[in-house]
Amino acid sequence: MPAHAGDLPPLVGAAAPAPAAAAPHAILVNTARGEIVDEEELIRLLETRAIAGAGLDVFEHEPAVNPRLTVLDNVVLLPHPNPPPHAGEGTGGARRRSRLESRWASG
Repeated sequence: MPAHAGDLPPLVGAAAPAPAAAAPHAILVNTARGEIVDEEELIRLLETRAIAGAGLDVFEHEPAVNPRLTVLDNVVLLPHPNPPPHAGEGTGGARRRSRLESRWASG
């Protein structure tokens, strides 16, 4: 069950189509938007082994990560590579590039 597009309907939760998480061998991978997955429902599915696992680099209530996800052995959590910009800070990529350039300039 990959999630890569920005404007997808919910993949897990009350508004999701029933078959979305029905297979016990299914692995949900969400690299799109945290809000397309109801984390409480996903956690229930993972805890009961209704699905095999999940790989997430976005979260429903970013930047917070539900601590129940961090203790599950069938979940891989990664930081999203480009955090949303904060007012006046530009894009995440620009911030990282600026930090790298500063390090290179200082030796």
